[in-house]
Amino acid sequence: MPVYLELFHGRQSVAEELQDWGSQGPILGPLAYVHTTYSTDIKVETLDGIDGVLQVVGELPDLLYYDGTYYGDWSVIGQEALGNDLLPRVQPFEKAKAQLPATSTTGPVSTESVAPTDTHTIDIRVIESWRIVIVAASPEEALAEANGMSASTVRKQATLTNCKTDGAELA
Repeated sequence: MPVYLELFHGRQSVAEELQDWGSQGPILGPLAYVHTTYSTDIKVETLDGIDGVLQVVGELPDLLYYDGTYYGDWSVIGQEALGNDLLPRVQPFEKAKAQLPATSTTGPVSTESVAPTDTHTIDIRVIESWRIVIVAASPEEALAEANGMSASTVRKQATLTNCKTDGAELA
């Protein structure tokens, strides 16, 4: 039996303070499953086998991002709950719409590049005030992980929270 993911209480940025209920979002589906992992992301799969991840972001984090909007609330509902009033909001899940924007909605992404050795470059991006993503790639890692395909670039991501830098806590 398929399920649907209803998104509501939307806002245009993480920092936006709502004075009302926010916008209604789409109802994504039909889906084979919806799975939450440690309150950091929601994994979904369509009945056609297309899988994707919706990110939970924000200061707490407490907002689900999809298609340019950050939603404060979401519900998993069964097909039997889709009355005529909800049917116009139903749309298929699209993986591309679940991708976080390249820049933060609270300001531009801060990026620094440092070269700790001759073979490694580390990019540090402050996505939001509570989250830092470190992306590291070296030619050796790329070749090893891409099984000799030298044209490929392999990037690794590690998300750090409650980090300290220069004595200032970022959490």
